[in-house]
Amino acid sequence: MKLFIIAVGKIKEDWIYQGISQYQLWLKRYTDMAIIEVQAETLQKEPSPDELARICDKEGVRLSKEVPPGSYTIALDRDGTLHSSLGFSDEISRLSLKGESKVVFLIGGPFGLSGRILSGADSRISLSTLTFPHPLARLILLEQLYRGFSYIANHPYHK
Repeated sequence: MKLFIIAVGKIKEDWIYQGISQYQLWLKRYTDMAIIEVQAETLQKEPSPDELARICDKEGVRLSKEVPPGSYTIALDRDGTLHSSLGFSDEISRLSLKGESKVVFLIGGPFGLSGRILSGADSRISLSTLTFPHPLARLILLEQLYRGFSYIANHPYHK
C-alpha cells in the first residue's frame, strides 16, 4: 500500500515540520509514502461566506489534480467518522486486505475542504472533536498512521 497525504498549504512552523519528518522516517519501515502540498489561496481579512466557498473550491481543484488514478480517498473532515486509534488501525488493515494499493488522505486549508471534495471522497474521517490548525492536523495524522501500522505489526509503540 502506498500512502499519499495531499494537503493545502506549506508547513511554516519548524517544530511541526520536524515532527512530520520524523514520522515519515519511521513510517518507511511499514509503507511507501508521499506528502504533496498544493498552494493555498490568499484570504481577505474578513472573507464573505461566498468568498470562503470559492477559496475551498479552488483549493479543491488543486487537490483533485494530485490524486493518483485508482486511489482510495479519505477526506479529513470535522464531521467525518471518529475512530479510536485501534479503530483507525483496523481501517488501515481493512483497506490493505481489500487490496487498496493507493490510499490518499486529503487535508484542506484553514476553512476545510470543498463540498465537491467531501462528496467525492470514498470516506471521511475526523481526527478529533477538538479543533486543530491544519498543519498540526497533518502531524497528528502521521502519528496516528505510525501508531496504526505499529499496532498491525505488533510493534510496542502503540502500547
